[in-house]
Order: sequence, then C-alpha cells, then structure tokens
Amino acid sequence: MKKALIIVLLGIIAVPVFSQNWELYSTTTDLTIEYQYVSCNDEPNGKFMERVIFRYKNISDTPISFLPDISCKYKNGSKEYETKPEGEVGEISLAPGEVLEGKCTSKERYLSVYSKMTNLEASILQSFTIEVKSVKTN
Repeated sequence: MKKALIIVLLGIIAVPVFSQNWELYSTTTDLTIEYQYVSCNDEPNGKFMERVIFRYKNISDTPISFLPDISCKYKNGSKEYETKPEGEVGEISLAPGEVLEGKCTSKERYLSVYSKMTNLEASILQSFTIEVKSVKTN
C-alpha cells in the first residue's frame, strides 16, 4: 500500500516538471520561439491526443510585432502530406519581456498544432516549421 501511494505521489509531482520542458525552436535579437509536446486528453469525450504548443517571448527592450507562418508535415500510413493550420493569423504584438504561451485549449493556430491521437490510428505529425515574417520594433 505504501509503495502504491509513493508511486502515485511521484507521478503527481512529476507532471508539472515535465509540462515545463520547453525546447528552443529559434531565437533572434528580438524574439524567442519555444515548443513542447503535451498530452491533451478529453476523457469524457474519449479524445486522447498530443499537441505541440508554442511559446513566443519578446526578449528585446522595445515592443515588437510579427507574423508567424506555420506549416506541418503529417504521415497517415504510407500517405504523407503538408498542411497549414486553419484560421487567419493577424500580426502579433508583444510588449518588452512579454510571453505569449499556447495551451491544450488554444484555438489560435499560431499557439498549438495537432500532433497525434494516442488511442487511435490517425495522422502523425512528422515535422513543423515556423517562418516569422516581418519582425518589427514599435
């Protein structure tokens, strides 16, 4: 019983540590882009998936504006295809030091993309690219 309780407690403690495991995608003198793969489960509706969420940081001393353009490559069996997440992206503005971070529930296409279903055979993300267009200091 004690072993089971210890294992459960360790699992609870480990989740927040894992969820803060950001990987650097790119950095410039003004902007840092990071990402992480996150389990985004909706148990009541039977949806168990993984998403890639993004974090944008203004690392300059001035406000900036930019336009991220994301492309994703997926594979489903032997079929491979490239797509862009749906939805319009307007210019994003960040104050000095400001951070914009995606979540599982983010609807904005520049904050998260689908990676894979963890309980079904479905398309799996092979790679993604983020092209930042026109970083401007305001």
